[in-house]
Amino acid sequence: MFDNPVVLTMLVVELALVVILPVAAATVWRRHSAALWSSLAFGAVTFVLAQLIRLSLLQGLSLLLNPVARSWEPALLTWLNGALLVLTSGLFEEGARWLMIRRFARNVRSWREGVMFGIGHGGIEALLFVGGSVVSALVLSLSAPTVLAQLEQLPPEQAAAVQTQLDALNALRWWEPLLGAWERVPAMVFHVGATLLVLLGLLRSDRRLLLAAMILHIGFNAIAVVMLQFTGIILTELAITLAALLPLWLVFNLRKPLAAAAATA
Repeated sequence: MFDNPVVLTMLVVELALVVILPVAAATVWRRHSAALWSSLAFGAVTFVLAQLIRLSLLQGLSLLLNPVARSWEPALLTWLNGALLVLTSGLFEEGARWLMIRRFARNVRSWREGVMFGIGHGGIEALLFVGGSVVSALVLSLSAPTVLAQLEQLPPEQAAAVQTQLDALNALRWWEPLLGAWERVPAMVFHVGATLLVLLGLLRSDRRLLLAAMILHIGFNAIAVVMLQFTGIILTELAITLAALLPLWLVFNLRKPLAAAAATA
């Protein structure tokens, strides 16, 4: 049974933060720069489409490999899964960014609109991934008595999985739900910086910058995967925050190159 009202409250706070953060960022940037709402929408749609294709591919690959992978060492499977998730996130998200801006988001040709596009990309990620997981945790915790009463009717594997989720929720320390909201700040900074790098590559017709954005994305996500294997969650979040300094540097230093590239494109 779930009996941690403090954690329940903090989960609600986390959900509120991951909703407020992208909405506030987009609203403030719109008022500050008069960037178009369509740029925000294009960024959000890009993330959704990239994930639909990526996750479908990963699911198909999983079905193909499962019969073989059952005999592999669990540690090897963990690292292979992590590597596959990291690699595909960089390739698909940055590739989708390039294609969307090139073919459809034709208004995104400036630093101002690139920033708005990045906020949309990072904002919808926060809402869908973090917000979705928090909603699931809240539903599970609030319906714990009913769920526990039905465990005996579930297949053993499903019952064990549900019990594991409830145990994990009960074991949470009061401040741990806030880490998800913290992580979204450097993640959104990253998406803005990566968007501007991709945009500069598009304006200059230089696909090396697209490759650089893919490598940056893979490296950013790899930090989280590797750090979680060897350190605690706090050090992992600190490492991600420090890693976001590079895309933050891009945000401030690509404004003039983008203006020059747009003028000659």
